[in-house]
Amino acid sequence: MIGLEPQKPPVQATIDDILMAHAQKHWDNVISENYDNADTPREPGIDQMALTSLSGYLSATNSSTAGQNALSLMRPPGQHAAS
Repeated sequence: MIGLEPQKPPVQATIDDILMAHAQKHWDNVISENYDNADTPREPGIDQMALTSLSGYLSATNSSTAGQNALSLMRPPGQHAAS
């Protein structure tokens, strides 16, 4: 039963999806927590948080382009959240 519990996005983002918008060097820096960006917290697992956020976006996009209702309540980590 779907209720108020968060649902795992049906589409799982990949690193290739990330690399469509970011350079490999940027992603490597995020994974190693070796970056200087006031908008992106240095937290263990921030790379997985980014992939989960992108997964929500991709899942909602796939649903809506298929003619289904879609809603994705997610906050991407980092500079995208400040845009």
